[in-house]
Amino acid sequence: MTAVCGAVFWRSGSQPDLLGVLANLAPYGDVAAWMGDSADMRISLAAVRRRPQPDGLLVGGGRVVVCADARLHDRGELARLVDRPVSDSDAELLLAAYRRWGERCVEYLYGSFAFAIADLERLGVFLATDHVGSRPLAYYAAPGAFAFSSTALSLTGFAGVGHQLDADRAVEVLLLAEGTDRSFVKGVRTVPPGEAMWIDASGARRWRWWMPREPDIVDHGSLAEQGRRLRVHLESAVSSCVADAGHVGAMLSGGLDSTSVAVVAAGQIAPQPLRTFTGVPPRAWTGTTSRGWISDERSAVEALGRRVPNLLPCFVETEYGSL
Repeated sequence: MTAVCGAVFWRSGSQPDLLGVLANLAPYGDVAAWMGDSADMRISLAAVRRRPQPDGLLVGGGRVVVCADARLHDRGELARLVDRPVSDSDAELLLAAYRRWGERCVEYLYGSFAFAIADLERLGVFLATDHVGSRPLAYYAAPGAFAFSSTALSLTGFAGVGHQLDADRAVEVLLLAEGTDRSFVKGVRTVPPGEAMWIDASGARRWRWWMPREPDIVDHGSLAEQGRRLRVHLESAVSSCVADAGHVGAMLSGGLDSTSVAVVAAGQIAPQPLRTFTGVPPRAWTGTTSRGWISDERSAVEALGRRVPNLLPCFVETEYGSL
C-alpha cells in the first residue's frame, strides 16, 4: 500500500510541518514531497511507498498537484476522455481528470483510490475516496490548519492532535455501528466511502459524490448468456487489478468468490505463478467449530491447486481457540 499525507495552513508565516506524520509513516518506505504557497495559504504534500521512485504518485507542477494512493480501473476509457496516453500513471490521469472536470472528476473514476489535490489557483485542497472506501483517508481540522493522512494513528505526529483514545469510537465498534466517520484517535475523523471534501480558508465542505442504487434488471435471454456476460465483467475487473502489478498474490478460501478471482488471475498471468494465501488451523487442531462453518478449507484449496498448474497455495497456520 501507498500512504499519503498533507497539511494546510492559513495563518500568516505558518509552516505546514509534516515531519511527525512522516516519521510515523516511515515503515511504508520512500518519500516524495512537495510544498507550495500563496499569499493566503501554505500546503505540504507527501507520498510514501515501499517501491522505489514514488514520484509517480505525486505529480503536477506549478499551481495544481496530485498526491494519490490509487489503482484505477478502466484506464483506457479515462485516458481517452482526458486526451492523455494510457501509459500515464494513475496520479497523472487523476490530475488530467481534475483539470477537465474539477470536483466532478470523481464521477468518472473507477477503482480503489484516496487522493488529495492541492489547487493554489482556487486556494484550496480537494480530497476524495473511492466508492467503497477501500483506501482509507483520515483528517484533523483546527483553527487555521488542516492535516490528512492515510492512517489516523500517523496524524498523532501532527501538532495539536495528541494520543487520546476516542471512547465514543470504541463504543461504536462494540455496538457494530455503521456509517460513522470517527477514528480511534480523538479529534481525527475519516472521509467515508464515496465522499469528497473541499478545504479552504472558509472551512471544510464535505459531500457524498456516490450512492449505490438498485441495478437495472435486464433479461439477456438465457442463463448461459447471463453467465457469459458475468464472466466478461469478472475477467475485466481482475485484469485491471493484475495489470502492471509485478508479483501477484491472492487471498483464497474454498468458497466461490475468491476461487473465481484466483482462477481468472492465474490464467491471465500464466506462466507466472500465482501465490495464494489461506488461513487454516494447525493440522492437529481439535477445537470447536461454529455451526454452519467449515473449520479447515485446506482440502478445497489443494484440489484447486491440482487443477490450475501455476497456482501455488500457501497455508498460514494460526493457533485458534475456536472457529
